[in-house]
Amino acid sequence: MEKLQMYEEVHHSLAERFISVCWGIWKERNVIRTGGRGKPSRVTLKTSLSLMDEFHVANKESCSSHIERACAQDMDVATIS
Repeated sequence: MEKLQMYEEVHHSLAERFISVCWGIWKERNVIRTGGRGKPSRVTLKTSLSLMDEFHVANKESCSSHIERACAQDMDVATIS
């Protein structure tokens, strides 16, 4: 994990990607363990990374809308003052 943190500066979100893939492997392991059929490893990898990317997109949109609202409120306060 320390090496991942060292490379985080160069490769943004590397640690997040690593953890996301570990979670995907763990999830598939549990599916197989409970009698289900696991997915191929490349599907697990793609799904894990796609979910993380979706999370980032959703949070980016959410954050930008919160920032826009905060800026608008600040403008209203500045106009009133």
